[in-house]
Amino acid sequence: FPSEDQMTLQELAIDLASRSVRVMLSNSTAPAIGALYETSAAAHGAGLRAYRVAARRAINSNGARRGRIHELLVTNVKERQPEA
Repeated sequence: FPSEDQMTLQELAIDLASRSVRVMLSNSTAPAIGALYETSAAAHGAGLRAYRVAARRAINSNGARRGRIHELLVTNVKERQPEA
């Protein structure tokens, strides 16, 4: 995705989260993407949090890049607490 599309996605996620819509998206851990979600005051203000999670990729044009990677999981969905 071009940078403009990434910023449009971030704006949409912030808008939805600000209206109490549950949001969850995954994205690259590239520094520019991290800046949109991990360190963005607007994203945090809307209740979005970013988590780096491990993922597996079986498809990539470069065979050496297949396997375990990290991706950014962005959500405003609160973790459910176990029932007592």
